[in-house]
Amino acid sequence: MLGRFWAGLFARESALFATGLRVAAVLATTALVLELATVRLVPLPRLRPWLALGLVGMHVGIDRVLHIDFRPMIALVPVVLLPWPEWWERRRRVHET
Repeated sequence: MLGRFWAGLFARESALFATGLRVAAVLATTALVLELATVRLVPLPRLRPWLALGLVGMHVGIDRVLHIDFRPMIALVPVVLLPWPEWWERRRRVHET
C-alpha cells in the first residue's frame, strides 16, 4: 500500500515505472525495517556501520528509482550513525603506543 503511494506520487514515466510499484513496495518495506532497527542498534557501535550502509543504500535506491532527492539524507546518515567516538578513541590509543 505504501509502495503504491510512493509510486503514484513520485515515480516518473520511464522504463522503471512498469515495475515501479514492486520496487516502491520493496523500498518502503526496507526503509521501515531499517529505520525501526536504528532505534535498537544505535547503542551497538559494531552494528551501526552496517545499519548506515543499509540506510544509505536504501536512500540511493529511492533517489534513483523514484526520483526523490535524498542526497541530504545520504550525507547525514553516516554522520549520525557511524561510531565516530569509538573509532577516534581506538585511533588515539593506537597512536599513543
